[in-house]
Amino acid sequence: MLIEIIVPRRTLSEPRWYRWLNNLSLVGFNSIVLQLTLPLLALEAAIWAQSQQIGLLHIIELPLWLARLSAFWLWI
Repeated sequence: MLIEIIVPRRTLSEPRWYRWLNNLSLVGFNSIVLQLTLPLLALEAAIWAQSQQIGLLHIIELPLWLARLSAFWLWI
């Protein structure tokens, strides 16, 4: 934004503050959408992987107590 003020490449067709307001509001909206959707996508991927029995704890045979300890350790 600073370079845009110092060395403009063309004349402005609309006020600079209006464009900056639009751009910053898009950044805010996208940040909110990402913060809401990414945790849901991660949860859905984990549920799908569990239903397909994909993952390290499904491949190797461990005693039950060690499997639970490993799962808890990975969860932390």
